[in-house]
Amino acid sequence: MNSSDLEYFLKNNIPMAKHMGISILSCDENSLVSSAPLEYNKNDKGTGFAGSIFSICAMSGWSYIRFLTLNEGVNSDIMMHASEIVYHKPVLDDFNAEAKLNKPGDLKKFIEELKVKGKSRIEVKVSVSSLNDLKAEFTGSFVAVLK
Repeated sequence: MNSSDLEYFLKNNIPMAKHMGISILSCDENSLVSSAPLEYNKNDKGTGFAGSIFSICAMSGWSYIRFLTLNEGVNSDIMMHASEIVYHKPVLDDFNAEAKLNKPGDLKKFIEELKVKGKSRIEVKVSVSSLNDLKAEFTGSFVAVLK
């Protein structure tokens, strides 16, 4: 699985991703970087709509966990269990979201628990930036259940 496969999956299975103009720029075992144009994700003030910023964070975290599990040969259903977001500054231009594991060392335990127990949970942090300036930070807990 690569970034193009993830983007194709998102746009064909989660209609909102297509409407938001989300692109997956890169994805590897260390992080996933997505982007979205301000034009499709602005509010009445012309700045980034908080709901869109949250949504790109949730989709980026979900996509990153999907990438990691499939690359480990594990087919699972993934869902967000809990989340929190802090908005630091208004988004004034197109923006990126970078998803990383909160604790990179947790991946091995997460995958082992998923294989043995059929269910596991892991935390992802997503940083939203625009014009190289941090705009928001998201933390999400994702659960995977074996199919």
